[in-house]
Amino acid sequence: MSSTQGSAPAETRAGQIYALIGAVLPLCIIAVSLRFYSRLKYTHIGVDDILCLLATVLFICLTVATFLAISFGMGSHIGDVRPENGIKMEKCGFTSQLLYPPLLGLVKVSILMFLNRILPTVHSWKTPLKCLAAFVALAETAFFFTLIFQCQPIHAYWDRAMPGRKCINQPAFYYVDAVFNIVFDLVIIIIPSVIFRNLNLPKKQKYGVIALCSVGIFTLVSSVIRLPYLLNLNQSDDPTWAVVNIVLWSNAEASSAIILSCIPTMKPIYVSIRQRYWPQTSSTNGNNRKPQSSNTSKYWRSFAAPASVTDKTEGAAQYRQVDEYSMDSRPGVGAK
Repeated sequence: MSSTQGSAPAETRAGQIYALIGAVLPLCIIAVSLRFYSRLKYTHIGVDDILCLLATVLFICLTVATFLAISFGMGSHIGDVRPENGIKMEKCGFTSQLLYPPLLGLVKVSILMFLNRILPTVHSWKTPLKCLAAFVALAETAFFFTLIFQCQPIHAYWDRAMPGRKCINQPAFYYVDAVFNIVFDLVIIIIPSVIFRNLNLPKKQKYGVIALCSVGIFTLVSSVIRLPYLLNLNQSDDPTWAVVNIVLWSNAEASSAIILSCIPTMKPIYVSIRQRYWPQTSSTNGNNRKPQSSNTSKYWRSFAAPASVTDKTEGAAQYRQVDEYSMDSRPGVGAK
């Protein structure tokens, strides 16, 4: 007998979504909490931190919308979804679509602002980073409003039986959105490598840059994998079942971007713990460290562990370390 007759529970993929979100959501909250703990204890809150926090709030909202959609039938076969729940599920899906572009946009801009923050006050990359951040913000805003008005009237999105319903070519829009994300994931991969390529840093001290690059790598892979699911969703005879693949990869992409973007900010916590519980090891590593060039030292001090404020004069400029992630450039002593 079929599940619709009540003899057996309906088949569902909801467990896959619960398992993924149950794993990544706590990790996101922990990562952002540690980020803010590090900032408050060792330095100060910056624009990049606020943007990351806002992205996390949107991710929590996305999770709520996803769970509500599951309660209305998402993850089940379309034949097992009650007709009265169909519109409710579509409204949850519409909400999720609206949350996704600003979520990813906030993470991308946060990463760009982080890179801008760790550079000296005067640096050739600061203006390009700000311009890229502004472009990402404008593009994601455009995607957001396009999604709001993708159907005319707006409620025609979830009321598919409405007479005279008009909607944009959704597969084409998803393709444009995905290509945009792929391109900027590549940009985020490349930029840190370009900025830090001339620095002769010890291997362990490059983990922060690697973490930033890995954000772009994973989101790039996720976007590529998610694209065919997006394009084929409208052609599926069982969309409430097929959409789970999109939900899984979308949540994995967003959560990993948040978590990995927080990793570089946790270095002071790691170093503080190492110095507290393994002080001899830290001292030995410091004594055995090879001297770095002045150029390398200047940049890497922006990733340094918590330390007393120090001054370093280099030619006509003096760089004062105001915290472990930012540098303040001011005229050197005796500079004219």
